[in-house]
Amino acid sequence: MKGTVQFINNQVDSKTGTIVIKADLPNPKPDTGGRVLTPGMFAQIRIPIGRPRTALMVPEAALGSDQGSRYLFVVNAENKAMRLSAEVGLLDGDLREIVAVKAAGESASRSLEADEQIVVRGIQRVRSGIEVAAKAADQ
Repeated sequence: MKGTVQFINNQVDSKTGTIVIKADLPNPKPDTGGRVLTPGMFAQIRIPIGRPRTALMVPEAALGSDQGSRYLFVVNAENKAMRLSAEVGLLDGDLREIVAVKAAGESASRSLEADEQIVVRGIQRVRSGIEVAAKAADQ
């Protein structure tokens, strides 16, 4: 459903972390039943800010945390796990944006490639250099 934002409050409610926004939305009356929206109704909405951008997203479950830094494991050409430090971005549902990764001993960060295989399940048991049996996961 598309609408037009008419008012955005400039204060965040510290108790709920919300912002009051008022919008005009179409609410036609169907042939049978009542309207979808009723007066005084509240809703949770997402309003995109800025233009959409491309990002490489991985399941949040694929990321580990070690003393405040995030990491993930990828499977290299020899079917061995390799730990990469990850710079993360936005969270969208259960998917986390990966801004950049860096392997141990590398001086510069790089972007994660879309064709790299990522360990999604069982990262607690994975260690760098061990052989893994990679299987495709549901996306």
